Amino acid sequence: MSADQPDRVVAERVELREVPVALARVLADPQADDPCSSSWARGFPLPGTRMAARSLVLQAEAAGNDGISHWGMFQIILRQTGEVIGDIGFHGPPDETGTVEIGYGIVEQHRGRGLAGESVVAICDFAWSRAEVSRIIARTDEGNPASAAVLRHAGFREDGVAEGMRHFSLARPIRKGS
Repeated sequence: MSADQPDRVVAERVELREVPVALARVLADPQADDPCSSSWARGFPLPGTRMAARSLVLQAEAAGNDGISHWGMFQIILRQTGEVIGDIGFHGPPDETGTVEIGYGIVEQHRGRGLAGESVVAICDFAWSRAEVSRIIARTDEGNPASAAVLRHAGFREDGVAEGMRHFSLARPIRKGS
C-alpha cells in the first residue's frame, strides 16, 4: 500500500480495496444488494464474503471502531473493468507470534485465470510491509485442489491436513543483504 492510498493494494490486473465497516454491514446482510450493483460481478458477494463481513463487523463493534482496519477484508477489483470479482483479507491482526491468517474467494466466472494467485501475492506483500508479521497462514478445504494450487504457486508450504482442511504457511522472506 502506498502512503498516499493506504486503503488500496494495486497489482498488475487487480486492485485490492479495503472494505470499511459500513460496506461490511451491507455485505454481511444476506438480503442486501450493492448500492452500485453494476460494480459487482454476477455471484458476488460469495457465501464466504458474507461470513467474513459479519466477522469484520463484530470485530469493529467490539473494538468500538467504525473505520478501516488494515487487518480486515479487501474487495478484489478487476482493474480493466472496475468490477468487484471477489474478496481477500485477514482473519484478524497478527497474533503474539507475528502470525496472520488470510482467506479469499473469487466468483466462478473469473476463476482459473491467475487472479486469485495475483491477489494472494499482493496481500502477502502488504503483510510483509508490516514489521510485526513473521508468518502468514491459510487453510483450504481438503477437496479444493484449485485453492491449494493458488497457495503453492504463491510460495506457501503445505503443513498437513486436519479436520478436512489443508493447512499452509509462508515464512517472512529473507531480504538479501540483511
